Amino acid sequence: MKVLIADFDFFTAIGGGQVFYRRVVERNPSMTFHYPSRGPDVLMKRANLLPPNAQPFAFDHASVAIQPFALPAEMHWSSRHFIQQFASVAAAVQGENFDVLDIPSFFPVGSVARSVLSAYGVLVERVAISMLGWASVSSRAAYAHESSNGVVEALEIVEKLSMETADIRYAISDIQLHQQWRTDMPVAQVDMHDTIELIPVPDHAPPGDGPPDLWYVGRLDGAKGPDIFIEAVSRLPRNLYRGCHLTGPDSDWASAGERWSDHLLALARERGVDATYVGKLDDAELRENVFRGRTVVVIPSRTDTFNYVAVETTLNGCPILLSRRAGASVFLTERHPHVAPPVIDPDDFDGLVELLKDLLENYSERAAALRQALREKPFPAPREGFMEAIYRLAPINRPEARASAAKLTETICREIPLDRPMARSWRPVRRQTRPVVSIVIPTFDRPELLAPTLAALTRQTFEDFEVVVVDDGSRQATTIRRVVDGFAPLVRLVRHGNSGEAGAVNFGLEESRGEIIGVLSDDDFYHPDMIGESVRALAARPKAIGTYCDWDIVDPSGYFVEAHRLPAFDRRLMLGAHWCLPGVGAFLRRRIFHEIGGRDQTFRWVSDFDLWLRATAHGDLVHLPRKLAYWRLHGANLTTSDRRILMADERIHLMDRLFADPVEPATAAERRAAYAAAHLAAAAIIGRSDAPAALGHIARAKKFDPGVMKRLPPNMAGYPAVWPEGAL
Repeated sequence: MKVLIADFDFFTAIGGGQVFYRRVVERNPSMTFHYPSRGPDVLMKRANLLPPNAQPFAFDHASVAIQPFALPAEMHWSSRHFIQQFASVAAAVQGENFDVLDIPSFFPVGSVARSVLSAYGVLVERVAISMLGWASVSSRAAYAHESSNGVVEALEIVEKLSMETADIRYAISDIQLHQQWRTDMPVAQVDMHDTIELIPVPDHAPPGDGPPDLWYVGRLDGAKGPDIFIEAVSRLPRNLYRGCHLTGPDSDWASAGERWSDHLLALARERGVDATYVGKLDDAELRENVFRGRTVVVIPSRTDTFNYVAVETTLNGCPILLSRRAGASVFLTERHPHVAPPVIDPDDFDGLVELLKDLLENYSERAAALRQALREKPFPAPREGFMEAIYRLAPINRPEARASAAKLTETICREIPLDRPMARSWRPVRRQTRPVVSIVIPTFDRPELLAPTLAALTRQTFEDFEVVVVDDGSRQATTIRRVVDGFAPLVRLVRHGNSGEAGAVNFGLEESRGEIIGVLSDDDFYHPDMIGESVRALAARPKAIGTYCDWDIVDPSGYFVEAHRLPAFDRRLMLGAHWCLPGVGAFLRRRIFHEIGGRDQTFRWVSDFDLWLRATAHGDLVHLPRKLAYWRLHGANLTTSDRRILMADERIHLMDRLFADPVEPATAAERRAAYAAAHLAAAAIIGRSDAPAALGHIARAKKFDPGVMKRLPPNMAGYPAVWPEGAL
């Protein structure tokens, strides 16, 4: 499984979200995790200091440098903001293919992520929202000067949209689950035991003697409550503690150039507290100097999704006071009452001070009891692979979300973001080779769809291939050339006078150089392994003439529509069921194209099926039983009713032409079955728009094969639903 996580630098940045994802990566080794890095994790990867399945990538985090998209005027400004931010990530992974996109709730791009990714040629099968904390809740819980009400309300709008449009939702604590959004949609819950650090059982007693040090450990901002810590310490008798210290990432304060650490130290001086801020301590320093020292840790969060510090401090045998608004308070109280700490209410200041005084006055006994409880009943060991069940949850079907995403996708694609300098700068570099494989792509006036298709081809794991784009007389020739030039030398453009798809394909075949040929529509995608799997299969089967794979239909934003899991190759099935087994992702040896003369340009809609029927008279195909290609369904694929009669008639004409060929090996019985199936397909194409014509095709099908209606092949299972009444 291949996962894209929309958070950064799990192994170097400090924060609960980063800790959670770090453990996800470490404890799910069968999955590959890709995530943006501002630099540090990329450097660690180059030094081989990360797990093999961690794949950080650099990205343009200065999103203000991105030229804004022309987005709908009615779209809320907060959605516009996050689209621009997420585009910087999408540009860096353009053309990639992911099983899951995991978005932390504090980065609320869930409602726009599919649309942005699709415009950059990125496919994701499922979008998961990990409920790791809401930015709006943190902002509202912090001091008023940190975020205006307008910003908080804007965050709430996009957060709600993210929740409503995600395929999968999962929480890491009961507090987070019920804190903000009441939803009738299922929310899975991670067992946080699987994400907690493995910590050796501590000694029976903390080191040294005398009063303990008081510590605040966490980010310095209003949501985490370090000011509450200073105020509480100011009301304690000085003989109850030795020193007062703060550690954690600093943040900007309201005044220009001032930091939260400056504000807290000034508050401490004002309250007569001798406090020190020691900056950020790494894990080893925290364990040695804080968690296993002679210390008490106070966690007074106004809001906190989980708080790993609370659990890890407890597991190291250090007594703590823990806010009831931290998810870890529920976790420890309900799952491990034998080590659960005193729980405080950050709004009940007098109660907090009394609990802290009691803990300090009885420090030695409390510390010894905690350590003894840990020895007698340790935490369960974390499991590997715990995210498998979460990520494989069935997506929730939300038609309104799909419709909204499709509309936004069309808007962003129209901008052709892959043609912009920023996107070009992040494009994978492909070496120029002597091609074994040629991919021919006919196109006509669709540069906005062509660009994502080309981006996906840059991610192929097989190296020795070329892409030949045939511009079939487009009116947007200049734009198409600019798009294609952005993918050179892998992709080259040839121009052909407008003659339709079959003529453009034949022209591209003549211009190509590979011994294996694939024909790809300008709006479809290959899986990164597509070409390599086909080449290996043909190398193993020298007598086979080509390959075909399983494939999915997806909508413009990558939502799953329909699966095509195909049977092993059988030409009689192709004829008897009128089933073109080779679809998107099919390949053919060049010599076969030359033997049969390429595509028949007299066919407008079935030239591909005609080619495969003629080709397979010369040999068999190899079925690759794996989903390796995607057919995109959008408005341009839909057929208007006035064309349906012509399309249906072409199905019958295909059989007439095929069986007029003296090379065709089908028996008389196979030909009758083929005509019957062709008429049933024609009736399905017409459907109920012209009932007499459809019923006429069904009558002719029964004449060719009287029993055909009683044994419909699998590909025709849905036909009766579109046939007119009386067909059966």
